Amino acid sequence: KQTNDSEDDWTDLIGMLRVFGTNDLFTATNVRQVVNVEQWIRHLAVMAMFNNQETGLNSSYNDDYVLYCGVNDPRFILLFYDLDTILGEGSVSGATNYTIFGATGPGLPAFNRFMHWPEFEPIYYRTLQRLLDTSFSQAEFNATVEQTLGDYVPPSVISRMKTWMDGRRAY
Repeated sequence: KQTNDSEDDWTDLIGMLRVFGTNDLFTATNVRQVVNVEQWIRHLAVMAMFNNQETGLNSSYNDDYVLYCGVNDPRFILLFYDLDTILGEGSVSGATNYTIFGATGPGLPAFNRFMHWPEFEPIYYRTLQRLLDTSFSQAEFNATVEQTLGDYVPPSVISRMKTWMDGRRAY
């Protein structure tokens, strides 16, 4: 814990893990009580679109993310960090045809169950489609990359990222 650690109270995390873990408490209703399902699915979909190749959820490692549990809404949300290996850039160049289910690999059996759960998998597909139609559409993605990176990144890198996303989008 990075906040409220002086209380030494881990019941929120333990409770979430008891439901989300590999036991008989995993049901759609129970999961919705401890995690913000739509936010988790959106997080996983964005990481899949980016093809985040860091040692995080998208590459089936339990690393490079943060869990946050609020007071008013105590359902856990996923937060990312370490995004230097995305969009085909970085020390590991991710392929445009990498699986959209990277978080379901052998290192994360609970995420495999979560993403393929009958109530949740259709939400994942709808979320991916919504992203493809909006933020990751060619027009919106290209404009965002240019506005965000235009003054900091060489034009050749921006062009490479746009081309990479064209391939990812097609996949």
